[in-house]
Amino acid sequence: MPSSVDLVAYQHAQGDGLAALLRYISEASIVLTHSQGAPAGWLAADACPHLVKAIIAVEPNGPPFAGAHPHNDAPARLWGLTDVPMTFWPSIETPSQFRLKTTDTGIEGKSLVVLQNEGDSESPVHQLVRLKDIPVLVEVGEASYHAGFDHATVAFLRQAGVRCEFIEPENQGIRGNGHMQMLELNNLEIAAVLHKWIADNNLAITKR
Repeated sequence: MPSSVDLVAYQHAQGDGLAALLRYISEASIVLTHSQGAPAGWLAADACPHLVKAIIAVEPNGPPFAGAHPHNDAPARLWGLTDVPMTFWPSIETPSQFRLKTTDTGIEGKSLVVLQNEGDSESPVHQLVRLKDIPVLVEVGEASYHAGFDHATVAFLRQAGVRCEFIEPENQGIRGNGHMQMLELNNLEIAAVLHKWIADNNLAITKR
């Protein structure tokens, strides 16, 4: 489908639509997102956390506090994961209330990590309080352009109080995947990794 140049409207539609679906299902569900679909998962979980059992984010859009809007070059992801507000505690009214710091991973090919400044006495670390009880998995392929920055998304989530695990399939012998993993010849191997994470965390949903 074509991409919208209005990221704010796009993400509002994503989040509202997925939240409506979860309310219709009316049972806690595992949400699986990919790439630009990731804001739907974060926003729906923020809107109705009791209906999200877990989030699996395959190469979610990122990194936090980076990028630009395609139609006007305004800074993107000012709320960290999204371009529209999420619920933080202590609460914030505007993204300008974040106090940020940039650190270098020291690993070649890995992007800088932008986090909240924990040493800033003027502003505590703001937590994603509605996501704190939802287990999250971020997974990234070895040969994807996301391999250079998905670690930054994981670091942001963990600092914000989210229980986030990070899987790089090459560490399990699954090599060479790009961004569109679901279309590749070893897609079932990757699906098995995600399924194992669900099982290991006792998240399996029993069929009615």
